Amino acid sequence: MNKLKLLKQLAILFVAFLFVACSNDDNYTPSDDFLLKNFSFTSTTPGISSEIPGVIVNRLDPSGTLSNAFVLITVPEGCDLTALKSSFSIHEKAKLYINDTEQVSGQSSVDYSSIVTLKVKSETGLEKKYDVLVKKGGDYVIDNKVYQLMGTYSIPGISISVAKGDNIIYSYGYGFADVSTKEKVTPNHLFRLASISKQFTTICIMKLYEEGKLDLDDKVFGTGGILDDEFPDITGTKADVTIKNFLNHTSGWISSPYDPQFDAPYKNYTLEEQITYMLSTNQANAVGATYSYYNLGFSILGKVIEKVSGKGYEEYLQEVMALAGVTDVHVGKDRAGKRSNECVYYSQNNYNGYGNNMPAIAAAGGLIASTEEMMTLIVQVDGKGSDILQPATVQEMYTSHNPNYAGYGLGWRLGHRLYPGAHYHSGNIAGTATIWCGDTDDGISAVILMNSRSYLSSPSGNFDDAYYVLLGDVVAHFSN
Repeated sequence: MNKLKLLKQLAILFVAFLFVACSNDDNYTPSDDFLLKNFSFTSTTPGISSEIPGVIVNRLDPSGTLSNAFVLITVPEGCDLTALKSSFSIHEKAKLYINDTEQVSGQSSVDYSSIVTLKVKSETGLEKKYDVLVKKGGDYVIDNKVYQLMGTYSIPGISISVAKGDNIIYSYGYGFADVSTKEKVTPNHLFRLASISKQFTTICIMKLYEEGKLDLDDKVFGTGGILDDEFPDITGTKADVTIKNFLNHTSGWISSPYDPQFDAPYKNYTLEEQITYMLSTNQANAVGATYSYYNLGFSILGKVIEKVSGKGYEEYLQEVMALAGVTDVHVGKDRAGKRSNECVYYSQNNYNGYGNNMPAIAAAGGLIASTEEMMTLIVQVDGKGSDILQPATVQEMYTSHNPNYAGYGLGWRLGHRLYPGAHYHSGNIAGTATIWCGDTDDGISAVILMNSRSYLSSPSGNFDDAYYVLLGDVVAHFSN
């Protein structure tokens, strides 16, 4: 009897189990998860002593839409790229493929000597691709700081060059110049410079000053002013503004409530129309008294260069740059006018990377150049040795002329704690972020150019702080 009773109870339990199992099957929802959680190269690979993690970066198209992703990772110089074993984490029901061959984490050996595309396929059949870019050798510390910024803020491409004294000691491109074609960044790719364009304009002004063709105290408008013929009948304090006032942002005009170069509707005006609008408004501050960053002032200096030199701004700029051996600097254009070795610019946060009025902002934020050529230039405007400007002219450029603000010279910022002793400047417009510094106390000059920028903050801070810190990390690293 007891045995029969036990059998009945087991039968009841088995039926209950089947019911629960069937019920669970009915309620089960297959997973759409196709995300690569992490990726690393394992220590089982010859030449790798400990696991090396990669950084996953979201890829963007030029409109700012997320499209696939890529993985950045640096391995030791002695590592054989043709036989690397990777460890990865994906959803338990997902699968990872390379060339339609399923990969086993920690076991599959793959040739990573060129870009390798991983495909993660979810349980439901959805797919996401990840391109793996492996850098062999180089500087692991700096690489990973770059990778972290790119991963946190979805930056497709970065170029970095560093000089010590007059010699370039490090140049490398990270990520993609063009994500659609998988064109990798090199130190010779052209990037938009944004407000770093102002330093190029300043160098042109200082060259004309050095040649005796203008004086920094020359008036820009009004009777006898350099642009009097172009903008006649200007009187009062507007006629008191000098070249130096525009160089150190003390013209009295401010970018509030509008910045004529970047705020609608004025940003779509021609440069001449923007200047006419500016001259129709009153200055908020006394001339020469108060520092207030003003983009249009440098575009006006571009007009001054044209008037004094008798040449177009770009033509004269290129003549001066050629004195330093810099031959690949230009005024940028729109997407249709992209140069063959120029990056594509990627929008974020609903800002249009191709919505800038490049002809109007040329002298203030519209130039394009490469990191290597920028280092070639900056070491020739340090007041040491064989420069394209005389030491006295360089000293004037790197000196604050405003007793109320010591942080800005003529077109250059001064005195940042991260770049001790250096002159420096940053720049950003939609689709671009840039920063450089010249001649720190340890003789380091460095530049970072990016083909996107974020307007968001992360738990660790905002993007603008992050790329200032990255340049500081680069400077400190190569100072040692």
